[in-house]
Amino acid sequence: MEDDGLKAVLKELNKAYDDFVNKYGVFHNNQAIRILKNDADYQGIAALERVKEHRNEKTRKIEAQVSKSDFFSLSELWED
Repeated sequence: MEDDGLKAVLKELNKAYDDFVNKYGVFHNNQAIRILKNDADYQGIAALERVKEHRNEKTRKIEAQVSKSDFFSLSELWED
């Protein structure tokens, strides 16, 4: 894929993800889309997010910090 075409695809992917997250929240532990976890392609969707879990020392609960994965920015992932 040419660099300009790749930039356009990544821009579109970023916008689609941001729009979804603004409306429904992140994929990680999202109850609205839990049915998708049974889909064979769900792992590809889940790979769009990087999840770091840690224990909150005050509450002793596990918390997750979710961010976009490298799929949104690294052109090497998209080369043939």
